[in-house]
Amino acid sequence: MYEKIVSDFPIVIRRSLRCRKMSLRISSDYRSFIVTIPKRGTIFQAEAFIKKNEEWLYDHAQFLSKGEGFKDGCCFFFLGKEVVLKHEPKARRGVWQEGKVIYVSGGEEFLSRRVKEFLHKRFKEHIKGRIKVYSDRVKKKVNKVTIRDNTSRWGSCSSNGNVSINFFLSYAPESIIDYVVVHELCHLIEMNHSKSFWQEVENLYPDYKAARKWLREEGRRLYTFL
Repeated sequence: MYEKIVSDFPIVIRRSLRCRKMSLRISSDYRSFIVTIPKRGTIFQAEAFIKKNEEWLYDHAQFLSKGEGFKDGCCFFFLGKEVVLKHEPKARRGVWQEGKVIYVSGGEEFLSRRVKEFLHKRFKEHIKGRIKVYSDRVKKKVNKVTIRDNTSRWGSCSSNGNVSINFFLSYAPESIIDYVVVHELCHLIEMNHSKSFWQEVENLYPDYKAARKWLREEGRRLYTFL
């Protein structure tokens, strides 16, 4: 691992046989920067490339996560509402929610995993409900709903009606979640991003441009919650 640190985040240099020129990106777990260099590239060249892109690195460090994970007392937004975690190690109820408090029983070493499983389940239930609302409007049937920890796209929809939604959207406002649901369902009508497709989106979600803007400007921050 490269020694340079930017705003407490490491820079990792990787060689690639397919790489023809150096590139810089945020890692898929949003905890480091990745510099990819060609097979015959040198560390000296990589350092010069990093130096040249220092401004970009510092600008994008705000989107990275220190990966502290879920822990007792942490607060975050889930389905548009602020919630707080409370560890109840002696309880025997698994994970449950009362109002804005999510309670977690059992050992501390299991807390993060149990919370994430709970949130995944709740988010999938929410997405299925929103899909039911909008699929009835577009008069299209959804075959299967999947929730994924995705860092490349907010959602996807196949021609056979399989819809996949990014779990990290669960930390976004409910209106943004609805936009992504509408976007994917409209692909059951138009499997492209043509003018006709966007017209279908607008028919169901008139303020879609504002939602797209929010995702462009704030979307990366969703990966930095936990």
